[in-house]
Amino acid sequence: MTTEDKELLRQAVLETLASSYPVPRTEAALTRLAQRQVPAGVLETDVLAALHILKQLALAEFTFDTLGSTRWWTATAAGVLQIERSVFPPPRNHN
Repeated sequence: MTTEDKELLRQAVLETLASSYPVPRTEAALTRLAQRQVPAGVLETDVLAALHILKQLALAEFTFDTLGSTRWWTATAAGVLQIERSVFPPPRNHN
């Protein structure tokens, strides 16, 4: 994947997590959704790398399934705000 593809992937993953907040998603589900949104061939390892960067930026987090090892990912409040602020234009000052 190119650098631009990786950026698009991180954006797509964060948008998916933020739009479903607070409902968590698995890495497999995020991969299927990202494969429809990003033109490059997206693998689950690519999505996992994107998720770990988002986690380091405090935009996403995960919890383990209580009965297994499946990671369930959600956007953090900061991740939701990041998407909301990037989608909607800033308010105009009408002074």
